[in-house]
Amino acid sequence: MYLDRADVLAVLADIAAGAAPGTAVVFDYVVSPAAVADPAIRGRYEALAARLAAIGEPWRSFFDPHELDQALRRAGFAQVWDWDGAALDARYFAGRRDGLGVGPTAHLIAAIV
Repeated sequence: MYLDRADVLAVLADIAAGAAPGTAVVFDYVVSPAAVADPAIRGRYEALAARLAAIGEPWRSFFDPHELDQALRRAGFAQVWDWDGAALDARYFAGRRDGLGVGPTAHLIAAIV
């Protein structure tokens, strides 16, 4: 999220082009605030992005999960898995009493050459 979209996709394409079969890359990304349906969550998300920009860490790229999947496959990745916030919360944060979780805008993706 801290790199420009074109730079992210170029690095991923370079990895796919130069990596041995079976090489995996795993990274997180966020969806666009516009993609968040709940106005309250979208507002908190936009406020966080504004606070980060104000301290010199602007978010420069957002991805649509389907479009990112297709871009990775076009770049040469043979397998792609994408987990959204709900899946990550269910897997890693289920049963917590403090409410800690990753939230609805976060994604974790794994791509294998």
